Amino acid sequence: MLKIAISAGVTAFVVIAGMLEFAVQNGGIAAVPVTAFAAAFLIAVLVGCVLGLMLELKDVVERRCAAGHPVNPILRMYFGSQIRSLLLWFVTIIVLVIFAPALAVPFL
Repeated sequence: MLKIAISAGVTAFVVIAGMLEFAVQNGGIAAVPVTAFAAAFLIAVLVGCVLGLMLELKDVVERRCAAGHPVNPILRMYFGSQIRSLLLWFVTIIVLVIFAPALAVPFL
């Protein structure tokens, strides 16, 4: 739980710091609406929580594999086999980037 909270906090801090720096360089903080900062903060916290959860899942999968306990094959593929897992994540992200817009069109 601590990893998830720290990940959310750090992600939110980095995003807000980047937004503040961008705002200062491009016309001052007053030029950026407060709702933009709030939306960026909420999205950053959600992304940070997901990243923290993924780190926690990776640790659990590694511990269970090392102890010889059963692990879901999908979790083992995504979190348990270093370079293969990284390649699988890249493929998944590429597929999502390509097909997500096509899947969203009927809902627009």
